[in-house]
Amino acid sequence: MKLQSLEQLIKNSLQAFIRFPFAILISALGVFFAFKLINIDSFGKGNNDYLFEALMTCALGLPLFISISLIMERRMVGAAVKIVVQAIFSGVLYLYFITYKGHYLTDDLVRFWVLNAGLHFLVSFSPFIGKKEINGFWQFNKTLFLRSLLSGIYTSVLFLGLALALLAIDKLLGFHIPEKNYLRLWLVLVGLFNTWFFLSGVPKDFDELNESENYPKGLKIFTQFVLLPLVSIYLIILYIYIGKIIVKNTLPHGWTSMLVICFGTVGILSLLLIHPIKEQEENRWMKIYSKWFYLALLPLICLMFISIIKRIHDYGVTEDRYYVLLLACWLTFIAAYFNISKIKNIKLIPISLTVIAFASCYGPWSAKQIAVHSQYGRLVTELNKIHLMKDEKIIKTNKPVKDIDEENILSVSEYLVNTHGLNAIQPLFKENLDSLIGKNSRGSYSRYMDSWKVKEILQKRYLSEVEQEISFEPETADSSPVDVKKRLYFYASNYSANNILLVKGYDFIFDYNDYNSNWNSTKNKISLQIDSTSNITIYASVNRKKMTLDFTDSIENKCSFDLKTFIEMNRNKDTQSENSYSLSVDEMTLRNECTTFNMKVIIKSMNIAISDSSSKIENLTITALIHFK
Repeated sequence: MKLQSLEQLIKNSLQAFIRFPFAILISALGVFFAFKLINIDSFGKGNNDYLFEALMTCALGLPLFISISLIMERRMVGAAVKIVVQAIFSGVLYLYFITYKGHYLTDDLVRFWVLNAGLHFLVSFSPFIGKKEINGFWQFNKTLFLRSLLSGIYTSVLFLGLALALLAIDKLLGFHIPEKNYLRLWLVLVGLFNTWFFLSGVPKDFDELNESENYPKGLKIFTQFVLLPLVSIYLIILYIYIGKIIVKNTLPHGWTSMLVICFGTVGILSLLLIHPIKEQEENRWMKIYSKWFYLALLPLICLMFISIIKRIHDYGVTEDRYYVLLLACWLTFIAAYFNISKIKNIKLIPISLTVIAFASCYGPWSAKQIAVHSQYGRLVTELNKIHLMKDEKIIKTNKPVKDIDEENILSVSEYLVNTHGLNAIQPLFKENLDSLIGKNSRGSYSRYMDSWKVKEILQKRYLSEVEQEISFEPETADSSPVDVKKRLYFYASNYSANNILLVKGYDFIFDYNDYNSNWNSTKNKISLQIDSTSNITIYASVNRKKMTLDFTDSIENKCSFDLKTFIEMNRNKDTQSENSYSLSVDEMTLRNECTTFNMKVIIKSMNIAISDSSSKIENLTITALIHFK
C-alpha cells in the first residue's frame, strides 16, 4: 500500500511538472535567489540588489505561468506552442526585472503587490475565459481554496518535523546546524514543495467540474456560523457610525474607508462561498441575505466616498488614496450589478479586479502618474502662494516664510522623493539634483537620504532669506562642513555576529558605534563593570579633524588609533570598486599599548568623506578589547 502511494505521489508530481513546467522552474529559481539573498554578508563586496528584484520577478512569474498553462490547456494548445508562448512571457518578465535600477521606491513596491494580486485573480478564472460555466468556475476555485489550505498544513507540519529533527541532530548528536539552515529548509518547503504539491492538485477535467454538485458541509458551517455573523456585526457597527455622523453633523474619519473595504471584502467572500446552495429551498434565507447585502452596501459606499474625497481635497492624491477611491468605484459597480442584473455572473468579480489591477499600474491613469501629478501640482500651488515660482522653476524667497507654509512644502517634497524618486521633483529645479546632492555609489542607496538632502537644499537655498552654505554633513564641535567629492567604504568582509574572537590577554570586550545619532557628543561614556560594587569608566570619541579614534580613562590616560594612516595603507589594495574596500578581520584589526591599558580594535565598518582639501570620518562601527595593566 505504501509503495502504491509513493508511486502515485511520483506520478502526480510528474504530471504537475508536465502541466506547469515554467511555474515550477520559476519557483525553484526563486528559491535559488532567496538562498543567495540570505547568504549575503551585509559588509560584503559588490551590489546584490538584483537579488531582491529577481525574487520579486519570480513571485510574479509563478501565478502568470499557472494562468498561461491553464488557458492553453483548456484550449488544447500543442506542446510546442505552449513552450513558445511561455518563453515569450519569460521575456516579458525579464523586461519587468530590468526596469529596476538598484532602487526601491515605494511606487515600485506598490506596483509589485498590485500586479501580484491581479495575477492571482487571473488564475481564478483563466480556464473559464469565454466559457459560460459558472458552476465549473465555482467548483474550480473551491478546489484551489481547499488545496491551498491542505498545502499550507502539509508544508507547516513537514517543516516542524524536519526542523525538530535538525535540532535533535544539533543538540543530541553534536553536529552543529547553522541557524540559516532552518530558514533554507523553510524556503525549500514553501517555495518548491508547497508550490509543487499545490499544482499537483489543480483540477483538469473542467467538464466534470461544471457538472459537479459537491459542496463541503464544513464550508457551509464556516460561512453560515462564522463569516455571515461577522458581516452582520460589521454592518451594525457601520450603520451606528452613520447615525452618529448624522446626529453630530460631522465628517467621517479617514480610516472609515478601510472599515467599509473590510466589510465589503468579507461580505462578498461570504456570498461567493454560499453561491451554489443559496437557490436551494432550505437556504432561501441566504438568497434574501445576498440581495439585501448589496443594498445595505450602497450607503456605506457613499460614506466611503465622502471620507476619501475629503482627504484628497485636503491633501491631494497618493497611491493609498488612489486605490481606496478605485475600490470605492469598484464596490459601487459590483453592488449595482448584483442589484440590477438578472444573470449575476460571479466571474465578474475576479475579472473586474484583474482589469483594474493591471490598468492601475501603467499608463497616464496609473496610480503613480495620478499621484505624482496631484502632489507635484500641490507643491507648485504652495510655492506660488508665497511667490517662490518663476518660469515654472523655484526661486529664492526675499521675505520670511511662515512655518506652516515651509512645513507643507517640505512634507510634499519628502513624499515625492521618498515615493517616486528625484525625477518627480526635478522639474522644479534648474540644477540637476543627482549632481547637486551627490549619489552614494552603493546600489542600495536609500531614498530617505535623498529626501533629507532635498529638504536641506529647499530650506537653506530657497526658503531662507539669507542663502546658507549647504552641507550634508552634521556639524560638530571638532569638524567643519566638507564639500564631499567622494566617499570610501571599509568593511570587515568575514565579520559577523557568529565570529568567535580570541579574547585571551584582555579583560573586557565591547562594541562601539559612532553614527549620526551621537555626532553631537564629543565623548561617549562606556562603563566596564569590575564587580557588584566597582566599575571602570572609559570615554570613547572620534576626532574627525585628526582622524583618530580615542579612548580615555577617568584620569585622562589616552589610547589613540591613527585611522588616517590605516586608510592610506589600505587604499592601494585591490578591490572590486574604486571606493569600497572589503578586508579580512586581521586587516581591519588595530592594536595599541598605552600607559595604563592595552587595546585591540576590530573595525567592522567605516565610511570616509573625501573633499579637495580634507577627509572626514562619517560612520564608524568597531569591536574593542581592553586589558588594564
